[in-house]
Amino acid sequence: MPAEWDDPSSEASDEGGCEDDVKAKEDEELRALGFASQGTSARGERKPDNNNNGLWDPLEGLRPRKKSRTGKGAGVVHAGVASTEISEGVTACLVGLQKAAHLNGQVGTVAGPVDGATGRCFVLLKDGTVKSLRQDNLRVVLTGAIVRVKDLQSATELNGKLADCGGFDAATGRYDVMISDGDPPKRIKEENLELVRRFVTPQQMLSSQRRPFAWADAIDRIRGLGWTAQLNLLEELGLPLPRLIPAEAFAKVLLQGTWAEAYKTLSSHTVSARQVPTRSDGHLGVRLLAASPARDSCCCSASGKGAGIEELKKLGTFVKEAFVGGNNETVHLLLPGCCVRNFTGLQAAASCGWPLYLQLCQGLVCVESELAMAKTWCRFDKLFVGTVLIKPVYLLPNDGAASARLRTPRQESGQKGWLLSDACENTQVGALADGQVLPGERQFLERLASDVLPERWRTA
Repeated sequence: MPAEWDDPSSEASDEGGCEDDVKAKEDEELRALGFASQGTSARGERKPDNNNNGLWDPLEGLRPRKKSRTGKGAGVVHAGVASTEISEGVTACLVGLQKAAHLNGQVGTVAGPVDGATGRCFVLLKDGTVKSLRQDNLRVVLTGAIVRVKDLQSATELNGKLADCGGFDAATGRYDVMISDGDPPKRIKEENLELVRRFVTPQQMLSSQRRPFAWADAIDRIRGLGWTAQLNLLEELGLPLPRLIPAEAFAKVLLQGTWAEAYKTLSSHTVSARQVPTRSDGHLGVRLLAASPARDSCCCSASGKGAGIEELKKLGTFVKEAFVGGNNETVHLLLPGCCVRNFTGLQAAASCGWPLYLQLCQGLVCVESELAMAKTWCRFDKLFVGTVLIKPVYLLPNDGAASARLRTPRQESGQKGWLLSDACENTQVGALADGQVLPGERQFLERLASDVLPERWRTA
């Protein structure tokens, strides 16, 4: 576990000045990990988007019931949870259902205010269904949030660690908490967990009526801003800041094992976007390139089924050839599998922010292969960067870095050229709808494409 995950509060004294120092150090730690500033709402509340683009919205047309309800069970609040805690936007676990007991334990988002007449509210579940439930059948939970472990007595070494909060067991009052990559989850009581951040979720972005922001509007807002202002906007939108890997570090990494293991190795060499140098005019002081290897999921490092580590090795060879040794330009890379820490909630939020992350970059390097050509996310990357952002898209061919770079007199003399050839070529990109993507992300990707690539979902 990286040392930066340790909670610096253990070094604090009772003096007010020291408490302020601890607070500042915790803020700095969170920013380095790509989390939003302390001023951002933990619930991630944002102004709703009223643009309706014709796609299915699970909440559209739902209205509170007008009739009142009295009788057995009405107005009873689940133990430990006051009714005032159930409000729009919170994450809740379904408990105590009798007629639909199979739903107990499922987690969803409260999608509207509580109806004062019926005591019910709409809850959007992860499978996209909407249920109208009473408050006594809902329990506010930390599931999906980034939390900090605290006050453990038997495993004190975990205190202060940041973790991904998973499912909640209502019977024991414990959460499955993922603290470290590869380690089994820990079952920890709620009183030993402190909420750190909640981020935007793909589920929220599916709603045309209540989604936190529209991608097209956010891209218009971020264009032309200085580097710091761009990162501030990402925080404002409830997105984690991306992590970048310096080309020098990438070239030295020995990639072995599985796809997920390779990404885990690369992640250990990444830096927060806040740590990248800027110029005197406020713009980015390095060249930033996004990479697009074959993948079934946007930003999940473990979703490499069918994706080969050879693609990452080929990218590493190219980076070493193009950017390391003799090249005075500093280059950083944005890799989808390690652009955030390996927490499920962070990776899901990074998928929501992926188009904005691409806007931060000066170009896109596509690792070409037959596999990549069939992947929907690879197709999206090319279309979006090339036709919407109007930025260069470089193709790293099947036979690797050697054929990707044109030899020029400058390069033959021992100096490296900037990147690939400037010669323009036409390339055919298949329809997004026909590509391969995880079933759970297809609807999300269709919503994204409808916002930033109108009429391109089903056309090549």
